[in-house]
Amino acid sequence: MNKIEIRAFGGKSLGYVVEESNGNKKALDFGGKILGTYDKSTNTTRKFGGKIVAIGDVVSGFLLKDIDW
Repeated sequence: MNKIEIRAFGGKSLGYVVEESNGNKKALDFGGKILGTYDKSTNTTRKFGGKIVAIGDVVSGFLLKDIDW
């Protein structure tokens, strides 16, 4: 498991992207809440509720507050 902290330009922590050994990823906010996931086997990114929002890996986009998923 690999946990990468994502920071804004000024250094403020936006959250984390956690990559599992099988290639799946989770976007977590600063408090640890799961915002979305990427499933490598289906090559899809989903919101926390399960709705597919993209084909491909865009899981780090969940940490950007300007995007309305």
